[in-house]
Amino acid sequence: MKGWKSGLLEKLDQLWTLSPETQVSGESKRQSRKPYDRRVAFAGQDSALFLAWALRAALRLACQVVGRSDYRDATFQPKMFLDVDAINLEEVRVKLSMWQAGALTLVSLLESVPGITDAAKEAEAVQRGEGTSEESEAKRQALERLAGGRGGEA
Repeated sequence: MKGWKSGLLEKLDQLWTLSPETQVSGESKRQSRKPYDRRVAFAGQDSALFLAWALRAALRLACQVVGRSDYRDATFQPKMFLDVDAINLEEVRVKLSMWQAGALTLVSLLESVPGITDAAKEAEAVQRGEGTSEESEAKRQALERLAGGRGGEA
């Protein structure tokens, strides 16, 4: 059983966790995850392509069954996100600052935010001034907290 565990940890670049004399900080643990995170992000691209293919295939089959052909204009662009940890939040903060300074488009900023599925549509809504609902106000306040470096406060 121990060989299986060490083999798995080696594949995940986490073999250092088996050393009993290792005393590591939270920051060094985050740094040690970077190779794994990069691999997962790369695999996420392939997974998203497969998911888009599977959705198109399912839609095509469903349209064939019901005798419709209007599926040809449908596109799928799934996105995979890793856990949002402090490092990812810092990246979003940097991009938010860049957007505020005019060095980044709103669409580019929104594409980096997990949970936003259609960045262009969201950017259009912001530009039209559709930010008066309670949900939009909550999003605005969350962005303000994030920009202020207080991402964990409520």
